Amino acid sequence: MSGVGEKSVKHQWVPIVAAIITASAVVVAAYIGADAKRQVTALSAQAETLNAQNASLKRELAAAQERLKSVGSLDPNQSSPNPTVHTSVPVSSAVPTNNPRVVLDQEFSFELKGCALSGSLLKCDLLITNKAGERVLGFKRSERSRIIDDEGRIYTATYFTLGQDVGRGYVQVPVPAEIPVQGEIQFDGVKPPKMIKLLEVDCYVDDSRKMTNIVVGFNNVTL
Repeated sequence: MSGVGEKSVKHQWVPIVAAIITASAVVVAAYIGADAKRQVTALSAQAETLNAQNASLKRELAAAQERLKSVGSLDPNQSSPNPTVHTSVPVSSAVPTNNPRVVLDQEFSFELKGCALSGSLLKCDLLITNKAGERVLGFKRSERSRIIDDEGRIYTATYFTLGQDVGRGYVQVPVPAEIPVQGEIQFDGVKPPKMIKLLEVDCYVDDSRKMTNIVVGFNNVTL
């Protein structure tokens, strides 16, 4: 009889153990399922973020390519002193001033601080003030970045400095409103003149909506 009793007890435990195993399996499956859902949600969010970043980078790349086209695809690290000259068509809206050393154009004030000749190297210093909201200003090398002296000799610019940016092909910096920024244009191989009859700087202004080319000019500059 005791053997029969033991078997009966064992049989009673079988469905209980099976139920416990089944419940445990359900709990584990539910936990795994919830964790998998969390992982899928997190990966989906990461994918959306990467897609947004990719779209933003594409827009920035397209804008940079447009800026490069507008400045004549010049290499800022170009070492040749006589590169191929690229011509641009400037749009000038210069406003007359009482000071011949100050030019107002595209709501930028360009003040010529002076030009100095050292040997055959001529340097002309500018102080630029943005009279509107923050915009990008650039200098670029072309046949319109030049000087013409009192004997009719023409020299094109060979080196530029604008804020912290320096280069031979072009330079550009974001210029905040009403904060003066220094600029410099260099000319190599200059024979000592008595006067610079014309100093021109080929510039561009980028306000994120459009890019405008301008040529800033100063007449009768003494050394």
